[in-house]
Amino acid sequence: MKFLIQNENIVVEYDILGNILWKSEEDYSLWAITKQLQRLVANLKSSGVSESMFHIIRGKGFMFTNG
Repeated sequence: MKFLIQNENIVVEYDILGNILWKSEEDYSLWAITKQLQRLVANLKSSGVSESMFHIIRGKGFMFTNG
């Protein structure tokens, strides 16, 4: 989350997110990254954060916007 906030309004590519989420040399898939992002958005939404602040850009990555 911290990385996404630091890169606000920038599309963070899936490969970068995969390297952040899986710091080991373990392989990761696009599906695994997408599921992690869906869980993050669901948890933030249940905490009262607007879902419109998070955008999954199909085939590219994920973007956090503030506003």
